[in-house]
Amino acid sequence: MAGHGRTHEEVIWNNPEYVKKMMDAGVPLLIVDIRTPEEYRSGHIPGAVSISLAELEQRAVREIPDTGRVIIYCDCDKPPSAKPFAMLFNQGIGSIMYLFMDGGFARWRKLNYPIVK
Repeated sequence: MAGHGRTHEEVIWNNPEYVKKMMDAGVPLLIVDIRTPEEYRSGHIPGAVSISLAELEQRAVREIPDTGRVIIYCDCDKPPSAKPFAMLFNQGIGSIMYLFMDGGFARWRKLNYPIVK
């Protein structure tokens, strides 16, 4: 069943400060950068994997586990229409605790948090 009984409303929005705190505490995270590959190469959050929004639907089932915490970010305030979460949810990967990063990579950069190029 798509979403394993979860609803779209269960997506959790967190700010970069909270994400950084989890990273510093060693909380196991899968960080997914849904920007274009070019944007990813120009700089990304340490440990992030690049799965562009255009590729998300095809790659999600193979590359995103169905347990654990997944941080999804782009370069905008919020994903367009929560489209990434809806895609994952509809593929039955909704049992993950999704944490969309409020403010996206732009806010991460503004806070001078580490960036990998």
